[in-house]
Amino acid sequence: MDTNYQEENQEKAVESTQQTEVVTPPTQATYQTVPPLVQQPIEKNNIGLTGFILSIVAVVISLVPIVGWLCWLLGLVLSIVGLFKKPRGFAIAGLVISLIGFIIMFFLLGILGIAAAAAVASEM
Repeated sequence: MDTNYQEENQEKAVESTQQTEVVTPPTQATYQTVPPLVQQPIEKNNIGLTGFILSIVAVVISLVPIVGWLCWLLGLVLSIVGLFKKPRGFAIAGLVISLIGFIIMFFLLGILGIAAAAAVASEM
């Protein structure tokens, strides 16, 4: 029984190797021409980027009275101008950071005002 099984498998293997398909090559070669890659110019918003950088600098040096406020104001103005050009990502980020800087500046000026008023009141 075992030998019949091996003979049947060998016959099937011989039959499967004898069956070959004839593949005919295409009669006419067709080539596709690929258009050259067109690189899109990268749009830059240098004004928005400058406003973003100045806004970050203003938050970092917000305790320096005149320099911090000047950086904050320039960052705010440049970020607003940068909103009118594409891409707007850095301009929006600069505007948000400038507004956060404005809140910090307003809070610090309020504390200084309260401290000054308390100092004047304590002297009287």
